[in-house]
Amino acid sequence: MSIIISRVRELLEKKGFNPINTKNVEDQILLPGVNFKNGGGYNLIFNGRDFSNDNLAAFISLTAFPIKVPLNKREKISKFLNAINTGGLASWLAINMEEGEIICRSGLFSKSNDAISEDIIDPLIFSTSGRLDNLQPYIMELIYSEKTVEDILKEMSQTAK
Repeated sequence: MSIIISRVRELLEKKGFNPINTKNVEDQILLPGVNFKNGGGYNLIFNGRDFSNDNLAAFISLTAFPIKVPLNKREKISKFLNAINTGGLASWLAINMEEGEIICRSGLFSKSNDAISEDIIDPLIFSTSGRLDNLQPYIMELIYSEKTVEDILKEMSQTAK
């Protein structure tokens, strides 16, 4: 297991979580079915690679939305996620158009393992899940209502004021 993933595991355990090692990916751990303010069942995946002479150190945090988007709503959700991604630097939202899975990914790269410390890892661990959970009411509205992406974006901008 990589040094970075060991650090992530330790931090998660300190916070009371029980991360699971994946079977086929050595430098990956999972937190399945995590609950947040707006919803539950989020699956969090963390990948880490350590620095070597020919490779950068890297930490990737990924969260999968707890429901699959119905086929007839995927284009609308894709348009919404693209609008949300515009100008964003910290994380990236995407939908798998074939399966309807929404993900949010964030990452960090460094030339040193030591640079990816607990102070850096801590905010990144839940940045993707926090972002998806904050968007959850809007995503659900787009899926289960006839509101347009423009309606939801306007609603979001009014709420932010």
